[in-house]
Amino acid sequence: MKINVKIEAHCYQQDRLIDDVFDSTSLMFLGSDAATSIKKNRYSEFLFDYDSETTLSDFSRAVLLTLFDGKDCHCELKLRIVGINDWLFVIEDSTQKFENILSKDQIPVIDDTIKVEVFISFNAAEYDRFNNLRYYMYSEENCGHNEPHIHVKVLGESKMNASIEIRHPEKYEGNLPSKYLKQAQKKIIKEQRQLLQFWNAHTNGLKVDINQALGITEC
Repeated sequence: MKINVKIEAHCYQQDRLIDDVFDSTSLMFLGSDAATSIKKNRYSEFLFDYDSETTLSDFSRAVLLTLFDGKDCHCELKLRIVGINDWLFVIEDSTQKFENILSKDQIPVIDDTIKVEVFISFNAAEYDRFNNLRYYMYSEENCGHNEPHIHVKVLGESKMNASIEIRHPEKYEGNLPSKYLKQAQKKIIKEQRQLLQFWNAHTNGLKVDINQALGITEC
């Protein structure tokens, strides 16, 4: 069986859409090929061939391969299927059979077509969640910041957060409660190398010479 799939891609940062980045060079953090592909294919469609054994995982992969010209992209993505009255449905159980989601009451097939929306995170990535704290970086970390740093917030508390320097975690800005601040600083000291590697891989700030930053000299 075949069904036509219409794709619409968006970009978001924190809790707002920032689709204007598709008209800029800011998407280069995805990599040159991925940025070029998503700009070209953010409004596209394709025929999806499925049978009774096809899963939602198969469907999701077909959508992403269409968006990125047959290549894998390792950025943070959220895929939503557009349902009745424009409700967006989340794919949580990727092992579920694709044909089971097609229903006039939830995911209607109109003119042999369904719609999906893909949301691309412009928040560089989440580093970790540990002991009620979320550790993360933004993609655009070169604006007003020269020192590699990590953002830390208390889960469920939007006003309890801080920006902490990776090399010198005693230096920070924000208002984490003391017990959480000490916990975060201890983790940052322990994981400095991994955090600097994460900074180099996921932000558009200047790349750090990690050995130099950690005081290691190699000939």
